[in-house]
Amino acid sequence: MRVLLVEDERRLAENVARSLREGAGYAVDIAEDGQQGLYMAESSAYDLLVLDLMLPKLDGHSLLVRFRQHGHETPV
Repeated sequence: MRVLLVEDERRLAENVARSLREGAGYAVDIAEDGQQGLYMAESSAYDLLVLDLMLPKLDGHSLLVRFRQHGHETPV
């Protein structure tokens, strides 16, 4: 399973990503802000997106709205 984690707090993102990798064996990519997260989500195929709501550049809710407007149905 391939997961995109969009989280601006680096330490938290690294801990969550490590848990997903080691515990479940998922492949995890990290985006540090909403704009980067939207770009990555639309540029690659992910099985799951994990979004923080309070992100720099583009908040998580706005990212999700734009992602859905482009027809993506990936679970979030």
